Amino acid sequence: MTFLNYFYRLLHRDRIFVNDVLSYVKKKANPVILEAGAADGSDTFRFSKLMPNSVIYAFEPVKQNYNILLKTVEKQKNIRTFNMALSDFDGVTLMNVSHNVDSTDNVASSSSILNPKLHIDIYPQITFNQKEKVIVKKIDTWALENNVDHVDVMWLDMQGAEFKTLKASPEIMKTVKVLYTEVNFVETYEECGLYEEYRDWLVSQGFILKKKEFRWKEQGNALFVRE
Repeated sequence: MTFLNYFYRLLHRDRIFVNDVLSYVKKKANPVILEAGAADGSDTFRFSKLMPNSVIYAFEPVKQNYNILLKTVEKQKNIRTFNMALSDFDGVTLMNVSHNVDSTDNVASSSSILNPKLHIDIYPQITFNQKEKVIVKKIDTWALENNVDHVDVMWLDMQGAEFKTLKASPEIMKTVKVLYTEVNFVETYEECGLYEEYRDWLVSQGFILKKKEFRWKEQGNALFVRE
């Protein structure tokens, strides 16, 4: 690690980085990584470069994001991309596509299959005026269809749908060793899982909270490891 990298991480020691996640799988040469809510593919790319022998399954349901994702990872041979959503059912639904009037990157990063609730008041600069039809599958269903029998690492940024998605796929969930997940402290989206219940459920599944990134009052990120 260079001095600049060390200094940056020191300044942001409350942040959770891809490196933090991968530190728990170093002994495994070819981990299976599932990323849901890949957006522009920047984290997907980091996983691929830092763990070149891994297999990465990246999910992004919003078409405009997915097209950016494809360009970001087009030269990475260990990534498979899926233009679909993961949730607690199999079928088709309407995605609430976000637009941030203050952003110029054209990434709809707040999009969710859940309807926005307090998010509208907390972030008035982000609107949800567009809906997009997307394919939805349970992780267990997708895994069976794609001959995936385990996932070592999950990186979830699903705008409130994380908890319900994991509960609906017990078979693959049993195999997960490391979980990075967005968490919600208030109902930013309708019927989104709230942090305390989500955390307690993960603990009941054998996970331990290793690091938390609670920089916002309404949302945050947490890193759990099964021990």
